[in-house]
Amino acid sequence: MKWLFQPYPYRHRSLQKAVQYSLGEGLFLFLFLFLFEPFGIQQWDTPHKTLYLVGFGGLTTLGTFLYRIALPLVFPFFFQEKSWVIWKEIVGILSLVGLITALNLLYGMWFFRWHYSIVGIAYLYTSVLAIAFFPVVFWTLIDYSYQLKKYSPGIELPQVPAQTSERVTLTDEYDRNQWTLPISSIWALESSDNYCTLYYEESGEPKQVIIRSSLIRMEQKLTPYTTFQRCHRSFIVNLSRVKQVKGNAQGYFLHLHGTDLVVPVARKKASLVESLKKK
Repeated sequence: MKWLFQPYPYRHRSLQKAVQYSLGEGLFLFLFLFLFEPFGIQQWDTPHKTLYLVGFGGLTTLGTFLYRIALPLVFPFFFQEKSWVIWKEIVGILSLVGLITALNLLYGMWFFRWHYSIVGIAYLYTSVLAIAFFPVVFWTLIDYSYQLKKYSPGIELPQVPAQTSERVTLTDEYDRNQWTLPISSIWALESSDNYCTLYYEESGEPKQVIIRSSLIRMEQKLTPYTTFQRCHRSFIVNLSRVKQVKGNAQGYFLHLHGTDLVVPVARKKASLVESLKKK
């Protein structure tokens, strides 16, 4: 059962994305119920059938939205990106199914006067989870296998031509020392408590210098230069120096032109890897 504890990509959703995905899933359920009329829906003798089905779809939208946005805020320790593994993905999806089931059950009891005892509700809830369990586990493992193979052989990227005319000036915390370098010569910056290590090349030779400054402060100074991106809590990387992406569901790594330095990519920054692939 060790596979249950393997790292799994945690999908961070912005508010906009959460709304879009949730609306799509609610629409899917509505169309499924409207077109196929399962669970005895075709026997309903009411002119408001379509409106009632819209209600079921709306509650599905609400349930998926609460799962993506509200639950991570209520249970932050469970939904931590750094500790997200296969069993959490499975439990999360099954919990989502249970939440949607509970909302639609309450909707049915309110509008259709469905009558369920505590035992009946528990039985229905367990039945839905039991039905969902095997497809959920199956598709999770399929997705994990895909993520595990993704980028494993390495994706080679073309080197962006050096723009030696553009330079950036970095200073320490008290602006007592400064380093003015061509943007193209910088590989990355790495955080170490209240210090940063600047990795760069000079006259074709690898150099590094320790600067008394937080990585957040450096990130603010580099904001105007889009080639520099925060890819990990401890690293800022110069995307123009990336030559290869390697890794899988357990983590991505950026290999850079002209150095043996390997920069990790946080799983929540997976979109950065996708953007590199499209270059």
